[in-house]
Amino acid sequence: MAFGSQVGAVTTTLTSALETKAATSGTSLPAPWLIEAFGGSPTTSKFRVNVSTAMRCPPVKHVVDLISPTLATLPIRLLKANPTG
Repeated sequence: MAFGSQVGAVTTTLTSALETKAATSGTSLPAPWLIEAFGGSPTTSKFRVNVSTAMRCPPVKHVVDLISPTLATLPIRLLKANPTG
């Protein structure tokens, strides 16, 4: 079996699986398969921690507010790709 046909078969399988699963899981309370698809894992406490929930925790918000102005002053090197690499 050629590589291209293998990729096509996998794509078709994943597409049909995602279309089926998309109808049964939302983003407000995602099903376990959706969490695992994006590299998430179950927690022992059963509480999900993300940017939004972490920033509601006063110590986390304080540290972010303390560090972010310093990080914002650091220089950023931007490189532009040219045709020769």
